[in-house]
Amino acid sequence: MNKKIINDIVSIIAIILLITSCLSKKIKEIEDIQLKKLCEISAKNMDSLKSINLFSSDDKGNLYIYDDINKRVVVFDSKGNYTYQFGRSGSGPGEFKNVFSIITTTSCILIIDISKYVIIKYNYIGQFMSEKKIPLIGIPKAISYEDIILGWHEIPFKEGKKIMRQRGIGIFSYSLLLKKDIYSVKDVYNPYIFDPNLASSVFSLNRLNGEIAVSEIDSREFKVHIFNKNYELIKTIIIDLPPIKYAKKTFNGIQEFYDKQCDIMNKQYGKKYEVKKLNKYTRLVKDIAYDKDSNLWVLTPQDKNPDKVRIIIFDKNYKLKGVFHPLLPLGKMYIRNNNLIYFSGIEAEDRKLEIYKIVRK
Repeated sequence: MNKKIINDIVSIIAIILLITSCLSKKIKEIEDIQLKKLCEISAKNMDSLKSINLFSSDDKGNLYIYDDINKRVVVFDSKGNYTYQFGRSGSGPGEFKNVFSIITTTSCILIIDISKYVIIKYNYIGQFMSEKKIPLIGIPKAISYEDIILGWHEIPFKEGKKIMRQRGIGIFSYSLLLKKDIYSVKDVYNPYIFDPNLASSVFSLNRLNGEIAVSEIDSREFKVHIFNKNYELIKTIIIDLPPIKYAKKTFNGIQEFYDKQCDIMNKQYGKKYEVKKLNKYTRLVKDIAYDKDSNLWVLTPQDKNPDKVRIIIFDKNYKLKGVFHPLLPLGKMYIRNNNLIYFSGIEAEDRKLEIYKIVRK
């Protein structure tokens, strides 16, 4: 081996060690951010709610919460005050059977019902507008932006004799037709296997410049992909964080949930369903949100207490700013204007939404 090749190898190793060393250093604590709690919405303290199954938020910060027990959408303003409700149980036009997601657009509220295979449209005073059959089911989260919808999707398809599935982030029309796939993976699909290790991307949209942050699908690394407004990959953020084990109670709870779902299906359709064992390590990137200044907030579990969270923050150029430790359990976060909306809890009857004002000292 000649001297030049040896020098090149040594240089590469030095660069790798330098990068690893930098990433492995303790991330500095951000001390100029506080969360001031404005209100809390939960089924336990409000007569208008029996459960919180899912929710969406519009540009004004109003919350649209689906209550599956009452089969209706309950609307609250940004201060947590009840305003109105709409919808009811049934199979008729505008009625709900199994709501899978709520999408707030500039002109209307879209409700996806996976039992009826329809998209239901309501206006912003709670009046039913229309209902339409749709070809694609499986969009648990979506964000409306200008004239498009950014959403997670799962699409089964055949490849020879195999049943395959495409999972990822895509751009949709208001009729939920997939217009462009941004980032996805394909795998063999077995509808009879429950796999708790599969994890969809969490994602967020920067409404100031159209950039999109997307976590790695199924990965247990800290890895976030950044796409520009033309949906081109421009950057991948990686931080060398050690793998984190689930807390014992959380691990058992997730496994028990999937075991119960499997038992229900086997009782209904015969003994042909099975559940895979949950991996002991949790996913590092739990959620993503852009704030009003284009800083990227990434929610991750804490090393020593994986049922609590930390928020790693990057500036608008995706340079690491530091870590912020709010006193919050594992959950989901959304940022609207200057408010952090935090969604936590396991069972629908016990879930809650907390709204915090983001205060910078």
